[in-house]
Amino acid sequence: MLKLISVNMEGEKHFPKILNLISSENPDVICIQECTEEFLQKLEKLGFTTTFCAVRRQIQNDVAYIEGNAIASKLPYFATIKHYYRPDHELPLQVPTPNDLKHHNVIIAQITNTTGDVYTVATTHGIYTKNGLPDEHQREGMKKLLSLLATEKPHILCGDFNIPRGVSELYSEITKHYKDCVPEEYSSSLDRTLHIHGKNLHLTEPIFDSYMVDYIFSKPEYQVSDVRLQFGVSDHAALISTITKTPTV
Repeated sequence: MLKLISVNMEGEKHFPKILNLISSENPDVICIQECTEEFLQKLEKLGFTTTFCAVRRQIQNDVAYIEGNAIASKLPYFATIKHYYRPDHELPLQVPTPNDLKHHNVIIAQITNTTGDVYTVATTHGIYTKNGLPDEHQREGMKKLLSLLATEKPHILCGDFNIPRGVSELYSEITKHYKDCVPEEYSSSLDRTLHIHGKNLHLTEPIFDSYMVDYIFSKPEYQVSDVRLQFGVSDHAALISTITKTPTV
């Protein structure tokens, strides 16, 4: 069994809230999107081992920094990093990094729990589109991601995918290969109180009612239970779950 949290932490804005969540939930594994290396240093002081891969350059409070995906675990693990969209150059100097120049990657970790069972957990931050509807860049990125993951061992896949359930055609593409473990009672994972658009009354899309974009996906070899969304920690809700392996006959 593993206790897992996945969260898009929006860079440096919500350190105390997310640290409080981690303290109260005491997860074995944390998958983080829009993570900073500074935050990982805080996790390492709490006993986590971390793996980070840069996605873009970002700026908050007039300070530029590198932001990316990360996995943090209190359990032993081995991680590999694979890119499914990566321009032929290092991260550009302009801040923030343009959408089509981000280095999209997936981190895949083999985690050994206290009983010696090995769990494979992957996390990513999907390509963003402005209105939640796919464009060719996002379609190509999803195609490459699914092709890459098809060669991996059965796994849990979590993160912010930027594909709203019931809105984007790419949701149907990914659920051909995975089970969506987020209960249907949750219609959006965006936090109205903390999101930059929370007070924008002129939005053309009801993003706080119909934009479920953060997911835990599973293969049949895994059971995902007790899934809940915890709001009030970032501009996206954190996903909290328990992962077990399906018993083999």
